[in-house]
Amino acid sequence: MQNLITLSNGKTITNQELRDYFALVMQAEQSGEPFPVDFDYVWYLAYSTKASAKRALLNAENLFEEVDYHINNSVDMVKRFQGGGVQPEKIFLSVSCLEFFVARKVREIFEIYRECRKFVFNKLKANRMPYHIRRYVANYSQIPFGYFSILQQMTMQLIAPLDMQGYTMPDNLLPDVSEGRLFCKWLREEKEIDPNSFPDYMHQYEDGREYAARLYPLNLLSEFMEHFQNEWLKKRSEEYFKKRDASALPQITKLIGRPYQPPLISE
Repeated sequence: MQNLITLSNGKTITNQELRDYFALVMQAEQSGEPFPVDFDYVWYLAYSTKASAKRALLNAENLFEEVDYHINNSVDMVKRFQGGGVQPEKIFLSVSCLEFFVARKVREIFEIYRECRKFVFNKLKANRMPYHIRRYVANYSQIPFGYFSILQQMTMQLIAPLDMQGYTMPDNLLPDVSEGRLFCKWLREEKEIDPNSFPDYMHQYEDGREYAARLYPLNLLSEFMEHFQNEWLKKRSEEYFKKRDASALPQITKLIGRPYQPPLISE
């Protein structure tokens, strides 16, 4: 439903028009544009005249040129009156300046602005997958039918469940490498299977690095799952994260199935 908002200068605008404009502004902000808001498009949202809005902007003690706003005096001369010319002036605002200088001045407008801000933030958050899940997606197509990879399984059994609990694993942690070494050692010693006989695939990182990673026959999947849960997760995961990022320990102990006990404070 579109509601009309009456502005300080007597004009009206619909809430949907505001949403559409704020959405465009925030998209421009995400592209890296420091001053994406045209002053001419927004002054009337909170001020009765452009002159009063400009005075309020330039006289504000906590707003600064080239930080919160940009004044462009370099546009082409335009003719005015009889052959006279003036230098047209354009003012552009940052998004934070838009919020402080305009949106917060009118409660109805600020509520729409805040709604748009929240929507854009949540959309960006949803679209930005954690690094290790992006790594999984990037290499997924390289796992042929009849095989699995350690990263593939640990993404489903460890990385994604931790992220769902609110812990996003740092880029430099590679628990799949840790478990891969242990599982290969276990295959050699307990099953007398040589992992060197397995085929490889070229595992790709976002920075361009590649390395040969093992593919494991699907008939070993149940044995891998048992090894991961009983050997790595239950016996080694806490020590692994304690050394590298102890903030993961509450989520790790939850995966294991026991309550987290914070360490005692040393006297």
